[in-house]
Amino acid sequence: MKPSLAVALPLALLIALLGGCSSVSEREGVVEERLNRAEIEIDMGQLIVPGRAEPSPNRSLQPTLAADAPAPEPLAGICLRPDDLWSRMGERLQLVGYPQRRVTEQVERYLRHPDYLVRIADRARPYLHLLVSEAEQAGVPLDFVLLPMVESEFDPFAYSASGAAGLWQFMPATGRRFELKQTWWYDGRRDILASTRAAYAYLTLLADHFDGDWLLALAAYNAGEGRVLKAIKQSRERGGSGDFWSLANYLPQETGSYVPKLLALSDIIANPARYGISLKAIPDEPQLASVAVDAQIEVMLAAEMADISVEELHRLNPGFSRWSTDPDGPHRLLLPRSQVDTFTAALVNYPAEKRGSWQHYVVKKGDVLGKIAVTFKTTVETLRQLNQLQGNTIRVGQSLKIPQPPTAVSEVLERHLPQHQQRPEQATVTEHQIVSGDNLWDIARRYGVKVEQLTRWNQLTPKTVLRPGQRLQVWQQPQKRRIIHYTIQKGDSLYEIANRFKVTPDEIKRWNNLHQRRYIHPGEQLKIHISG
Repeated sequence: MKPSLAVALPLALLIALLGGCSSVSEREGVVEERLNRAEIEIDMGQLIVPGRAEPSPNRSLQPTLAADAPAPEPLAGICLRPDDLWSRMGERLQLVGYPQRRVTEQVERYLRHPDYLVRIADRARPYLHLLVSEAEQAGVPLDFVLLPMVESEFDPFAYSASGAAGLWQFMPATGRRFELKQTWWYDGRRDILASTRAAYAYLTLLADHFDGDWLLALAAYNAGEGRVLKAIKQSRERGGSGDFWSLANYLPQETGSYVPKLLALSDIIANPARYGISLKAIPDEPQLASVAVDAQIEVMLAAEMADISVEELHRLNPGFSRWSTDPDGPHRLLLPRSQVDTFTAALVNYPAEKRGSWQHYVVKKGDVLGKIAVTFKTTVETLRQLNQLQGNTIRVGQSLKIPQPPTAVSEVLERHLPQHQQRPEQATVTEHQIVSGDNLWDIARRYGVKVEQLTRWNQLTPKTVLRPGQRLQVWQQPQKRRIIHYTIQKGDSLYEIANRFKVTPDEIKRWNNLHQRRYIHPGEQLKIHISG
């Protein structure tokens, strides 16, 4: 069923809107045909499918497109400005014009959902010029700038169930292979600049491996080099050419559609008038700049120096996993170009030793580094790093620097970090403190999970050496719980109440909206979820 009439536009007006995209005779023919087949609604900012509300953003890693939905007639597009980045990209895309049915099917699927394309293109807006510039420097086809649309929907915080992260969906091992640092403080797989350079380097390496065949390189980016090599061998043994199109029966179904998805996007961006797609113009000029800082800096302070919100700073620098940059680097920030002078002027006048929020803890008799780390919800490695300790030895009276995250930054991290957003549905997180003799296999068996899950949740490898005091996150499906109301007694503390009911202080805070409060008072009631 075709869309109902929304706005009837005179033929002359539609021709005027399409002016500059094609010849006059082509314009008239296209407009006549479209008016005869269906009348359409045009919004000057973006396309609107009549009767469909704008969907809320989601974090799924693949488009949810209905395969059986009828494809609408192409919607009349509005030509982009000559200085628009989408236009320049469209003129220089290389992987276009493939007639294979698998590509045309993907084109039709995208065209059935123009609102989806508009939404993802808008999400790409802050990063697009940077990705184009890096692609040109790396010498890869500009088509690869569109690959995050397929990989992550241009969500730099995307985190797959298999453990892939960031715009380019690097797995931990592949990230390390391309020198993407992964620590408690920072994950280079989510770093816009670092991960983009790594992705282009990986694609270039794959293309060299497959004699310059970019389609095979794309397939290997998704499925792995070994699997593609095996598929080529199987194809040739059965008389096939060994090119991507001959591998359909030998590659995973996901890979078989992965490459056509990118080719379809390239074709649509290269031919917006043909497909009736209109994307909001993006100025063809740098939007972001990488600014060097000489030491660790707190995220909130950096945002204040740049005169932008913490949310925006984190969106441009999603590699930060904590409230501060990694003390061992990288010491750089991605900032809007318009704010670089503001930031650098403020940075010059701010001593490095004052760029973080720390508290100091004096070591008491009986203290060990692991116990202190658990008390302050950090790790032994972090305490060693901040206090320049060579081992676990500490002495009574020694003053230790302890991380102290600001509330505003913690709230931003809570919204974005993968351990929060990709938690299994309704799962709870248990923190397991490592004791002497622990290993991943025993811990996995104790909690009824797999070693692979433990390593993925905690960014470890199976060979990682576990240290006493270190904390691991374990995601578990909770038991059925009921809610009780507990009246706070004189002398109670949140930790004592939590221990009494076998829950955590953070859970009590979450159930009772206590994150902004420092104290609880006798007589107040707390909601507590208990098993049974």
